[in-house]
Amino acid sequence: MIVGVIVSGVIGAVGVILYINHKTIEAVDQFVLSMSPFVQVDYDKVSSSLSGAVSVEGVTMTLPSFSDPIRIGSVGFKLPTFLDLLSLHNMGPLQIARGQLPKSITVFADGFQLDTGDDYMMAMFRAMEADAAEKNGGTIPTRSEDPLGHCISRYGVSSRDLLELGLDRMTMSMRYQVEQMDGEIGASLEFEIQDTLTIDTRFSIQGRLADFASGRTDRARLMRFEIEGETQDITKRTWDRCETMGVDRDIAKEAYITSFLAGLAEGGFVADDRLIEPFRAGVIAEHQHFRVIGDPPQPVDIQQVKLYSADKLPALLGVDYQTW
Repeated sequence: MIVGVIVSGVIGAVGVILYINHKTIEAVDQFVLSMSPFVQVDYDKVSSSLSGAVSVEGVTMTLPSFSDPIRIGSVGFKLPTFLDLLSLHNMGPLQIARGQLPKSITVFADGFQLDTGDDYMMAMFRAMEADAAEKNGGTIPTRSEDPLGHCISRYGVSSRDLLELGLDRMTMSMRYQVEQMDGEIGASLEFEIQDTLTIDTRFSIQGRLADFASGRTDRARLMRFEIEGETQDITKRTWDRCETMGVDRDIAKEAYITSFLAGLAEGGFVADDRLIEPFRAGVIAEHQHFRVIGDPPQPVDIQQVKLYSADKLPALLGVDYQTW
């Protein structure tokens, strides 16, 4: 009797997994077909589990006019339970409007590989160079003419720059999770470039996940955020490289600080001394860890943020910066 129940349970579980795989393969194949005019996508297999995870493994993408493929070890998503996976196929606007959503969803991509010498990367470098030249009056100084500018990537990044930093291949991973809690949405983003950089971002937003899924964000309020990162030894490699180009290490750091803060201001965020000083100290000391904390005095209307002047944003968002 017990054996029969166990066998029936195993058969049922296998059947559920096969059903989920079948539905996922159908959805993936439909997506691949719809994307064919823009990018050629191939994959090795689809796998799923009773834990609520589905992944597409061995993904390669080839862009039109390029021959070198972009490779991704696996991409997929995870829901709280396999029952959520089963109901996902029947999810529509009506279910979303009623708030009939999983309590959380995690989307991930692992083993995302970019080779510095691939043709699509070289095209990106050329585009960056052209943009930098346009901003610089039509030309870019050579390294001998402006070693400091090239040291701090004032004119963009080239394949030579990345190779000199030991980044002939970049292997990246990303994991994004959004979760509905009591009256709040918790969101987190983990991003890693292997042996180079890790960033972990977390947000707390007042609102309902169903509203966001339906595009209704008028009642969303930002309650808190935190961004924590580690640059590993890429910081040291950057300043070592500047010295090999004949640029004094300390001069390079000051130029980078000025350039970075100017870029923030251009993007609409003017840091005050309370933020600038720890940032400056961290760059000069070659710290590898940093943390940005936003703790607004009161929840912030996300749609109203753009109405504030750049110099008011640090106080509005309650931003603090730490480095070690």
